[in-house]
Amino acid sequence: MTTRILIVEDDTHALSGLIEILTDEGYEVTGVTGVDTALSELQRQRFNILLTDVRLAGQDGLALCKQVATVFPGLPTMVMSAYDMASHKTNPGLEHIRHWFVKPLNINALCCCIKNLVQHGGRQRPLAAFCRQGDQVHHPMDYKKVKIEKTDTWKGVIA
Repeated sequence: MTTRILIVEDDTHALSGLIEILTDEGYEVTGVTGVDTALSELQRQRFNILLTDVRLAGQDGLALCKQVATVFPGLPTMVMSAYDMASHKTNPGLEHIRHWFVKPLNINALCCCIKNLVQHGGRQRPLAAFCRQGDQVHHPMDYKKVKIEKTDTWKGVIA
């Protein structure tokens, strides 16, 4: 069974880069640039994972996450943002987010987290993983610390 990922990102260069990378990894990827289109796609077809930016042009990716948690419970949600999760701690209703990636994205960490979600059927407990160069990241299942090295970050495409 093919894993289907919906990406919501208003930066078309970043979106096309993510689509290319994740398609090369063997996933079936649909990319959209806004919340309304994302909700339409979610109604139209089944996805295994949602990956969304927080700040979308005139829209709120966190509001999308909250709506998805209500309408599509159990859909693993991952967030990417230029800001870490600490800046959103006062925002209730984000408990269901599986991973929080800080831009510039670490592609290896993203692919590892997606693979982990797929292997465990999206049933792992919610956990925010801060993934950027130099961060200490806790692996979602075994909680081993992984050091993100400079060579693992693809800043040129996903920034």
